[in-house]
Amino acid sequence: KEYSITEAKGSSKEEIENNVFSENIGQLRFEQKNLIGESGVQLAKKLLAGLIQQKLENEKTADYYLRIKENAFGIMGLDKDAS
Repeated sequence: KEYSITEAKGSSKEEIENNVFSENIGQLRFEQKNLIGESGVQLAKKLLAGLIQQKLENEKTADYYLRIKENAFGIMGLDKDAS
């Protein structure tokens, strides 16, 4: 089955993000229970917040990418050394 992103509306950025994640996560099938329903929405919102962090002043690009990667792995509960 082909996946297509469902648009969602809302009156604020947070409401739109929540609606987009809720609508789209509902289309997917995962065996891991933490990836579906409200827990999946919360995980997606945490990942989004972690991935849009700005590069710090005087931070090297490689260090920035490593920080973002480690943060994302931590949010997902994965071992950062497994990649």
